[in-house]
Amino acid sequence: MLRQAASVQKFVGLYHGSAHLEPELLSRFFQLEDHHWWFTGRRRIVLDQIERFAPLGRVLDLGCGTGGTLAALNGTGPSVGIDPSAEALGLCRVRGLNVALGSGMQLPFPDDHFGTVLALDVIEHVDDDVGLLREVRRVLRPMVSSS
Repeated sequence: MLRQAASVQKFVGLYHGSAHLEPELLSRFFQLEDHHWWFTGRRRIVLDQIERFAPLGRVLDLGCGTGGTLAALNGTGPSVGIDPSAEALGLCRVRGLNVALGSGMQLPFPDDHFGTVLALDVIEHVDDDVGLLREVRRVLRPMVSSS
């Protein structure tokens, strides 16, 4: 029991409060995200919501991490991931994903470029969340009302 508690504490310590995940944790996420219930369940919810509500078009996965969600987006249209971690992007490239190194505070894309922007497990880890959301809004294409 103590060994399990120490393992969980180490996992939380590597993740919480760090803008960039430790390489050990990135590797673990990469190994788990295709089959662990947390990742697969969240991915099903995200894909369902995109299918139901999001306009067709390019999708940006902001803070794409090791690429599990980004890989699943391939069937929804053109998608690209961005992350500040070169290590995470290396794992995305193993999956053959279209990714860029960068920050959500200065996205390297033109205005109105994406139909959907995902920021899963990102906003709560950013000091300037309002600035991040302004930048997301800049690259997000305005919705056109059908009425």
